[in-house]
Amino acid sequence: MKEEKTPVLVGVAQLTLRDADPRTAPEPLAMLSGLAGECAADAGLRSRALEQIDTIGIVDVIGWRPQKAPLL
Repeated sequence: MKEEKTPVLVGVAQLTLRDADPRTAPEPLAMLSGLAGECAADAGLRSRALEQIDTIGIVDVIGWRPQKAPLL
């Protein structure tokens, strides 16, 4: 497929956990995984389509800054 005809699908999701108890709050990677599914649904995709995504953008997450977060 030519680059100028490569489809771009954008989906968005947000999760806010205010006053979450650290003992019961989900792990960061579990939160990102759930949000990825919500983004796929927002873009009109099935969650299985996530296996074919080649680029993920993540807005800075307070308190969790792993190297190469999208690769996780």
